[in-house]
Amino acid sequence: MDQQISAPVARTTPKGVVVATLIGNVMEWYDFSIFGFMAIYLGPLFFPASDPTTSLIQTYGVFAAGFFMRPIGAMLIGDLGDRLGRRPALVASVVMMAVPTVLIGVLPTYATAGLWAPALLAMMRMIQGLSLGGEYTASISYGFEHAAPARRGLAASFALLGGAAGILLAAATTATLASLFEPSDIADWGWRVPFILGSAIAFLGLYVRTSMPETPQFEAMKAEDDLSKSPVAEAFGQHLGRMIAMCLFTAVGALAFYVVLLLVPNFLQRYVQVPPSTAAWINTLGIFTFMVTMPFMASASDRFGRKPVMLCGISMMVIAAIPLFMILSSGVLWATLLAQVGLAILSATISAPVPASLAELFPARARLSGMSISYNMSQAIFGGSAPLIATWGIQVTGLQIFPALLLIGAAVISTPVILMLPEPSRLPAARQN
Repeated sequence: MDQQISAPVARTTPKGVVVATLIGNVMEWYDFSIFGFMAIYLGPLFFPASDPTTSLIQTYGVFAAGFFMRPIGAMLIGDLGDRLGRRPALVASVVMMAVPTVLIGVLPTYATAGLWAPALLAMMRMIQGLSLGGEYTASISYGFEHAAPARRGLAASFALLGGAAGILLAAATTATLASLFEPSDIADWGWRVPFILGSAIAFLGLYVRTSMPETPQFEAMKAEDDLSKSPVAEAFGQHLGRMIAMCLFTAVGALAFYVVLLLVPNFLQRYVQVPPSTAAWINTLGIFTFMVTMPFMASASDRFGRKPVMLCGISMMVIAAIPLFMILSSGVLWATLLAQVGLAILSATISAPVPASLAELFPARARLSGMSISYNMSQAIFGGSAPLIATWGIQVTGLQIFPALLLIGAAVISTPVILMLPEPSRLPAARQN
């Protein structure tokens, strides 16, 4: 039911809304991504094997398992957010992420607990996936529904900015550990520290989110008794085609995000023999570049449209992906650094218009359910499996440019859908509101 909501929409994005959107995503993405950065240490501890690459692939399999839980989390938290409010959904996601993260930090390893160790690790990772399945899209809805129409691209992107900040914090934590301690110390006990530290951010996120207001659009629907009683069923029944389209629409952004910001540090250590601390700091700079670039690209999408900005980024990625990965593999430090910065800029250009596009293509009644399910299906298929498939592909083919081929393949999937869909920022206000 696409209908105009009569209550006024906020004309600006209050600072408190920005803080609430950012802080929760910082915590969620720190907790979720620290696993990827620690994978090179977790592999031998939880999946011992004679071949280190096999251990790493198995650990990436657990990393991917968290993503395959995200569509289920999207349905659970999306339903909660569309029926009871965006704020309850955001509070629930914080709790569901914080508890398993701290528990990972105290898990026994394979040497102590045998097969229970990888089983418990996978279980914690799956609960994290449930949380993230609703967190990111609930944050998008929260920022989007508080913003003026002309600034929705920027406002919705605060969720992505917070996510990038969380990954940056995780990368910086990893880099600091690698700089202060020997790899043997990190493998022995230091890997636990980043997971336990996540509890401090979680308490802050929970405090902020329990005190923030509900969105004007949800309050208006509640006042008019226009809330959906079964938003997930409504999303599948009325918007299934749009959900499938958005799953494909976001494929290239999902894969680029995880290849560029999570795979690269382990890629540099494993295949280019870059020292762990150097690889971590290179990736930290890449994530910082992503963060700086992303708000500019989100603002550009408010001015020029979501599709032109995305297509520009995709076109440049197709042209530059193979050369940039060849440079990453060269072992020349300054060139590797520039290549990672270039990949980060292209990834930000592709990703920045996505949050607002998701919100604009679904009506408010089933917005959180529709966008959460479609986005997280894309993340499960194209995002979470990217490090696993890339590492496996390099091992099988011997091609260190294999991740670049994945990026080009995802671009081929997303581009026709982007061209087919209407420009999201130009849709009638009825759909946006």
